[in-house]
Amino acid sequence: MDGHPNPYPPPYTPYEYPPPNQPPTGPYLAQPASFPSHPHNLAPQFNHSGPLLYRPPAYSPTTYDNRYPPSPPAYPDLNPSHHDPNLYHHLQHLSFQQIGSGQYDSPNMHPELNQNPSGFQHAGSDRYDMPNHSSYSPHSCSDSISLVHDGGHILDSLPSLKVLLLHGSLEIIVRNARNLPNMDIFHEIIGNWKIGDPMTSDPYVTVSVSDVVIACTYVKYDNENPEWDQHFFVPVAHEASAVLFTVKDDDTFGAQIIGTVSIPAETIYSEERIDEIFPLLGPNGKPCNQGATLSLLIQYIPVARLRMYPAGPDCKGVANTYFPLRRGGKVTLYQDAHVPENCLPKFWLENGVQFQHGQCWRDMFDAISRATKFIYIAGWSVLHTVTLVRDGGTGNMVMLGDLLKRKSQEGVRVCLLIWDDRTSRNILGLKLHGFMHTNDEQTRQFFKHSSVNVLLCPRTTGKKNRFVRQQEAKTIFTHHQKTVLVDADAGNYRRKIIAFVGGLDLCGGRYDNPAHHLFRTLDTIHKDDFYNPNFKKVDNQGPREPWHDLHSKIDSPAAYDILTNFVERWLKALKWHERKIIGKSSDDTLLNLESIPEIYLDDAPYMCGNDPESWDVQV
Repeated sequence: MDGHPNPYPPPYTPYEYPPPNQPPTGPYLAQPASFPSHPHNLAPQFNHSGPLLYRPPAYSPTTYDNRYPPSPPAYPDLNPSHHDPNLYHHLQHLSFQQIGSGQYDSPNMHPELNQNPSGFQHAGSDRYDMPNHSSYSPHSCSDSISLVHDGGHILDSLPSLKVLLLHGSLEIIVRNARNLPNMDIFHEIIGNWKIGDPMTSDPYVTVSVSDVVIACTYVKYDNENPEWDQHFFVPVAHEASAVLFTVKDDDTFGAQIIGTVSIPAETIYSEERIDEIFPLLGPNGKPCNQGATLSLLIQYIPVARLRMYPAGPDCKGVANTYFPLRRGGKVTLYQDAHVPENCLPKFWLENGVQFQHGQCWRDMFDAISRATKFIYIAGWSVLHTVTLVRDGGTGNMVMLGDLLKRKSQEGVRVCLLIWDDRTSRNILGLKLHGFMHTNDEQTRQFFKHSSVNVLLCPRTTGKKNRFVRQQEAKTIFTHHQKTVLVDADAGNYRRKIIAFVGGLDLCGGRYDNPAHHLFRTLDTIHKDDFYNPNFKKVDNQGPREPWHDLHSKIDSPAAYDILTNFVERWLKALKWHERKIIGKSSDDTLLNLESIPEIYLDDAPYMCGNDPESWDVQV
């Protein structure tokens, strides 16, 4: 899917899905009993101009401070002498007149905040129960500063700013920018020559905390007064001195920094909603252009006041996501592709129940073998020669490709959605295996004259992105989902949908067990499955690369959400592909499950929420 997926389902789907519940209308704010009140009378380790010297405790710092001795510094000392002396001298004398600081005297005076910006459903300011924090005096936003090195590196932690732990969520609205300078390279080259449409900056905004980009807007091409109105709600757990907004110019190769706005962490720690217009400062600490501004909103909500996090029946799941929380059903957890009997220590859960270590690829083989309607597989890499069962018994050393062909011949609809590695091609008889060795072309060729449907899916960007950026996305970026969807027995001659998701691709080098042998299995279970990309010259004499990963089986209503994801990706990928690759029309490649009465759609029986084995799952 694109880097900016549409938050709403497409207008057409080939069949109905279980009607989703209304998504959580949170994140609601409250003072849950399971969390201590958010401390505003901060402990001494929070009130200094350098980095945190103590790890912040999870309880009120004034109660148990003597129980935990201070730990060594986690960050280097931010001594002013470590920075450029001229820059620090400039910082001490830096000040600017904030633009529009008196535009709104209080959050309630901003009429747009009680409306619905850009279709976001949770922008109303009246949803917050904001107490008066007399113990904390909020600082004026006019203290905001923004500096960058001459080379463009952003200084997030400056000596004059306090480093605080931001643990909770940041609500951010990037509204617009005004009077941006023209940063277009070609404009500088051709000057005032009038050739076609005027060329100017292509701005976008990144939001960073502790040098980590937590949000990014769309690019507005050839626009010096862009309107974004993009709303973000971002979980944070960062020690930072400021939240940095950087306006950049998107060039064909890379990007240039236009200007920055820095909101000190100490300012947003008051939990007050900041909705103002700030000047954009350039590398020299001065406005990057006359009248250049950035309009934004930011509010910090500590984790203690977010009701989305408590466990139990009151948990509403993660807010503002594509799929809501689904209750009921069962989840099976796996480590590694295979866990032999008595390989791992035994341990017990509540009520004396012993945990059962699952055998992922054997369970996957059994589920594929027992499917009677459909088998949908999505992966970064799917290799037809891989064998799922290698320790004897049914299915031992049966190749995945042969298994899928056999099921397809039995009338099961088999569809493979594999990432298209642009570096792997068959050009005039010259076979290029590709830089990532995903074997996508080999797998497609294996199923070419069978009834198995294979769709190689490149990573794409939006149509508004320029040609170079589109080619970059197709070549460098990947689809990394690993999904197996099948129909399974639900009793009473009915079928239900189960899904396998996690970190294990069905390709070479992934089969392993908790022993992770490097040499002794090269002549047995890894005889035809040697994989080690870490050495330039290494043969099947070893060492092999061990593979340790997690996976899961979802037998719950959430499996239908995983099916929705597969169907939407498949239909979207068809727009970028010629139909001859599939060999069928796009209307009948995927099954219309609504027309198959044996398959449960929205009424599948699952464990109730009171069952101790019942799971709540959100995809």
